[in-house]
Amino acid sequence: MTILNFFLFSLGVNIKNYCYSEAQSGKSYCDAKIAHMRTRMKTYVASGHDIITAEDMKTALDDGKGVVGCQVAVVAIDTSKQTITSHKMKNINSYNEIIFSDTGITVKQSYGIGAGLSFSHNKLGQFSVAQNETGCVLIKNFSQPSTRAGTIQFSQSQRTTNYEFSCTEAGCTLSFDSYKSLEDHVHLGEHQMAMETQTTFDKVRRQWGKYSNSIFVSEKKKLSIQNDENDQNMNVKVPRGWALKQTKTKARFERHVIDYLRSKYQEGELTGRKITPQEVEREMKNVRHENGEKVFRLSECLSSSQIASYFARYGKHSSKENQDNPVINDEDLTSVLSTIEENNLIELLS
Repeated sequence: MTILNFFLFSLGVNIKNYCYSEAQSGKSYCDAKIAHMRTRMKTYVASGHDIITAEDMKTALDDGKGVVGCQVAVVAIDTSKQTITSHKMKNINSYNEIIFSDTGITVKQSYGIGAGLSFSHNKLGQFSVAQNETGCVLIKNFSQPSTRAGTIQFSQSQRTTNYEFSCTEAGCTLSFDSYKSLEDHVHLGEHQMAMETQTTFDKVRRQWGKYSNSIFVSEKKKLSIQNDENDQNMNVKVPRGWALKQTKTKARFERHVIDYLRSKYQEGELTGRKITPQEVEREMKNVRHENGEKVFRLSECLSSSQIASYFARYGKHSSKENQDNPVINDEDLTSVLSTIEENNLIELLS
């Protein structure tokens, strides 16, 4: 963020505050656009073209009407000028608000809560090395998608408008005369939906909704006048920070619980009948000592999913140990040596 603020400041833009409520806010929209771009490239390859270089990828994405809301450019970055490889700032993923000032930055976990942590420019310089010019070279600039002339002709009834760019949203009937207008429409999301066909089931649902909304149920409630003491009790003060995300603590199993699970796993390996996690879950709740007391408390009993997860980890660990330390069977080695000696003796006699 400090590097972004530095570059934008050189362009005349000064960032005062950067805040986001979710760490992955907007990621779903990017994933959807990436899926559309992947489908566009597959269609381009299926039509007989090849995608080998970055320029071919740009040509595929700009082919036809392109991908709505996406524009592509080809650049080359000089990796030898990269100076930032890692940073030493701890818990950086938990900071959701960054405030820029002349002396440095202030980070907070949530917007407007607490004083936050302040870092001076000198302190930020200790976390990582400053990144200078990246040597980015523009090879192919952004361009509007190119349309190809086809031979398909439509009847006069099918030509609703003379506009070339139609909205790709399912059910939207709007079309535009420029690609820029289409982009603005997609970003705003003001779609004009029209149903082409309506099934009998849709008609029944619409009629049922119409009849249900026409029924009004009114109920009169008696309002009681509360005294000042009740009004004061209603004003409950909530401690600051109650809506912050709580960090999950990893609970470790007790030693006798781990020993019990390992014994059950090893018993299944020796006998050949592997016990299921559901059976272990039932046994843990019912197993008792000689004096009649239960071996495990209720808080120590594990679920079948926890038992299955532990069996998987323990099995993987034990198989790795067996590969590192293979066991040699002396009986097999003796039988092999005896067979070799017998074959040598037969060859000498013959």
